[in-house]
Amino acid sequence: MNRIEIFVLAMFALVFSGSVVFAVEVLKLQDLWPLFFGGAVTLILIGAAHIGITIRVIRSRYAAARNRRARAFKSKVDADLAHESPDWFNRN
Repeated sequence: MNRIEIFVLAMFALVFSGSVVFAVEVLKLQDLWPLFFGGAVTLILIGAAHIGITIRVIRSRYAAARNRRARAFKSKVDADLAHESPDWFNRN
């Protein structure tokens, strides 16, 4: 887990625990529906955060692979040009 995931999970844990304390202490409810509702909302938010983080990771990996392919193609083209070009082209 990276720092963002840990932060998001900690925030949602605080939200869930806050909803439990609110349901039990403030509303003096004896039913369990607030706990289930808070748990469901927390799970939905955690799932959404994980989906967002996963999409970002996939995009960054795709971009890195695209950049590697572009660099490999550029070095191949440069090597082909250097091989076929006159001597003055190869001087630094």
